[in-house]
Amino acid sequence: MATNIGTGPQDIPLNQFLGEMAFMDNLISQGSFTPTLQDAPDQGGNSATVATAIGWYVKIGPMVQYTIRLTNIDKSGMTANNQLYIGNLPFPIKSTINAIIHVGACDLSNFNPPANAYNAAAFVNASGSDQNDIRLFVSIYNAGHDGLEVQHMNTGTNTEIFINISVPVAS
Repeated sequence: MATNIGTGPQDIPLNQFLGEMAFMDNLISQGSFTPTLQDAPDQGGNSATVATAIGWYVKIGPMVQYTIRLTNIDKSGMTANNQLYIGNLPFPIKSTINAIIHVGACDLSNFNPPANAYNAAAFVNASGSDQNDIRLFVSIYNAGHDGLEVQHMNTGTNTEIFINISVPVAS
C-alpha cells in the first residue's frame, strides 16, 4: 500500500498530508484491570470478597471510559455504615475546576437501598483533588443524593454491580 500522495518529486508522506492526528495509535489505549469494592476511598478500609471482578477501559487522549462488573459479592468484614467505593482504577480521575461532577450508569442487583431512593449512580466528585475511586450514590426524593452504604448491600450469588462511566484522567 502506497503511503505517498501524488507523483514524482512532489510526493508528500501520508502522515504529513493528513497530519499526525491521523495516526492516533499513540493516543488510544485499551485494556483490562481488576476493580475492588471497598468501604473507604484510596484502597483504605475493608474490601469485599468478589467472585468476579472485571474492569475494561478505553482511553482516548485525556478521557477514559470505564466498564466494571462485580458479581457474587460477600461483604463480610466491611463496616455497615460506610459508603461503597470502586477502586484499583488504572488511571486516577483528574481533578476539575468549577466542581464538575461525573455521573455514570450503575446497575445493582440484590441491594436494599433506602426507601426514599429512586436511582443509583456511579459518582465522581473530583473538584478538590485527583480521585482514585468511583463512589456509589443513590438519588433521594426531595433530598438530593447520598452515598450507598455497605448495609444496603446483601451478600450472595446474585449481588452484582455494573458500572459504565467516562471521566477525564490525570495521566
